[in-house]
Amino acid sequence: MFFLTEIRTFIHFLCFKAFEVSRKWKFYITRLYHLRYLDVILTVGWSPVDQVLAIWNEECDLYEEDIVIVKRIYDFLRKKEYNAKILFQKVFEQRDNLKYATLLAFLYHYGIGVNIDPERAFEWYKIASEVKKDAVAQTQLGWCHSKGFGTPVDKEMAFYWYKKSTEGGYAVAACNLGNYLNERIGEKLNKQKAVINYEISAKMGYIYAQLCLGNCYYYGLGTTKNVELALMWYRIAAHAGYDEAMIQLGEVFVEDGRSETEKKIGFQWFKKAADSGSSKAMLCIGHCYYNGKGVEKNLETSFNWYLKCAKRGNFVASHWIALFYLEGSGTKRNFVKSFYWWKKAAQRPDSPNSVLYELTVCYLFPRGTNKDLHKAIELQRKVHQNSKRDTFNVHTNFSFDSFSWCNFRCLVEHQVTAVIFSHLYSSKVYSMSEPITIAVFGGSSGVGRKFVKQVLERGYKVRALVRTGSKSKALPHHENLEIVYGNAFDWLHVLATIRPASIIFQSIGPASLSDMGEYPTSKAQRTINAAVTELPKGQIKKMILISVVGIGNSCENAPALVKFGGDWVVPKLMDDKRAAENILKEFCGDSGIYWTTIRPAMMNNLKITKKYHVSEDTKITLFNACVSRADVAHFTLEEVIEKNLWLNKAITFTRC
Repeated sequence: MFFLTEIRTFIHFLCFKAFEVSRKWKFYITRLYHLRYLDVILTVGWSPVDQVLAIWNEECDLYEEDIVIVKRIYDFLRKKEYNAKILFQKVFEQRDNLKYATLLAFLYHYGIGVNIDPERAFEWYKIASEVKKDAVAQTQLGWCHSKGFGTPVDKEMAFYWYKKSTEGGYAVAACNLGNYLNERIGEKLNKQKAVINYEISAKMGYIYAQLCLGNCYYYGLGTTKNVELALMWYRIAAHAGYDEAMIQLGEVFVEDGRSETEKKIGFQWFKKAADSGSSKAMLCIGHCYYNGKGVEKNLETSFNWYLKCAKRGNFVASHWIALFYLEGSGTKRNFVKSFYWWKKAAQRPDSPNSVLYELTVCYLFPRGTNKDLHKAIELQRKVHQNSKRDTFNVHTNFSFDSFSWCNFRCLVEHQVTAVIFSHLYSSKVYSMSEPITIAVFGGSSGVGRKFVKQVLERGYKVRALVRTGSKSKALPHHENLEIVYGNAFDWLHVLATIRPASIIFQSIGPASLSDMGEYPTSKAQRTINAAVTELPKGQIKKMILISVVGIGNSCENAPALVKFGGDWVVPKLMDDKRAAENILKEFCGDSGIYWTTIRPAMMNNLKITKKYHVSEDTKITLFNACVSRADVAHFTLEEVIEKNLWLNKAITFTRC
């Protein structure tokens, strides 16, 4: 079916070429004349003014954009070492000769040899339009009326002059007329007329109109949807070298292609546009490699294409590169480079709030730069301007400019950052992270370390909070592991850890049984609960706590040595774990979050045996009390997380 469509489209293409042969021969000869003979012919007895006029007429015949014509004129002047001011003076001296009128208006319009003067440009466009009946000048005059360039905005006059120029056979005017009619939203008749004008312009050979006409057929705008005709016009514009048409063809085949063959064809169109220098096409290729559409998925190649595109000034690609460096996807994690590309992405005039939030996070924590509250404030002011609401007043009645820096620092560290992270999650900045993310506290030792290793092997993403760099060495190096350096008792650091997570695993304990210090497990649990309240409701699905045997039911079914030994030998440890369990249960009951408390007895570092027994009232003996940390981690992952068992229960973990 696909190949039949290709054949029909090719036949349409040949028919179009035959129909347009009377114009196309002129196009190709003019282009040949331009490439090989124009400079030679123009140098024989022609003044620089006449040579520039010839360039102007030639580029207008080829329907080139104004910016291309300006560049061509400047290239010519540079090559001939001719001063632009002298050129303007010579053209101005011959202003009575109407053949120079449109060129003179163009020089005023773009400031070639003279300061930009919209009023004088409009005046000379009008003279050339009314007296000379120049179709190009009429199009430019219509543009002046539509944009208010040198005259007040007058849509009716713009329509009038576009129509006059179209009647004079100028393709650009017909396309502009189509755009004008298409902008009148809600008027079905105007959209149908827009399609008619696009078709007139497209058949004259204007590639932008061919793209617009293809869009009308593809999306059913002002006409019946016809994919075959849309593809035909896209191909005609693409074969003429129009990058946007190539990209549109690529998007049609990659996104809507029914087979892998069609997706590969779409990728090849992206590649062709990228080879001609289109940064937008490079971005599309990056997407293809990232999602595995039309080509085998490859994060490293995707990163390279995004980087190539970003270096050309594409802000969207800068956003992706910053995410790749932040997540360590396709390249090594590098917070400094991530920060650099966030700054690049934020230079976009209409930079999205998600980028500004990430930069704010970089300055607050810090991440890849030094801590700077002043810059964080500036960024949040911009967010406020973008969103038309004061982000800082979500949790407080303070006026942004009224309180001292001391109060502001307190507000930032205890309230505003929560709002920032809430927006970060709700805007799905981390949507590229498909696997479930688990926040781990206590992952650098004991059960936590075994748990991190196992969940990474299963394909989950992990954000682990560790106190120091030396602690992080205990964790495996993995692309799905992100380490947050900080303190589990610091609200900001905890919030940074759980920000993208949906499951929280907590196995924090004392550094040593002889030195409990503050009660670590219960204090960390309170901090985690406080941070969870600042996330969107429903984000956290489960909270898991590793406790100890000797609490609750496990105490009733334990021998005297286990039952009373803990409270005699390590009373602070038992009080800490007991308090943590109560804090977790009460908080989850009020928040509607599933919780599970696991109470293993004595633990060792043996390998997984999968020989364990779990129950709320298991009888503990001296023979089944010793269990493997790897088995506890395995049970937590397989039974609690993946099978959704043992929810809202405190269970005792023993060996079979």
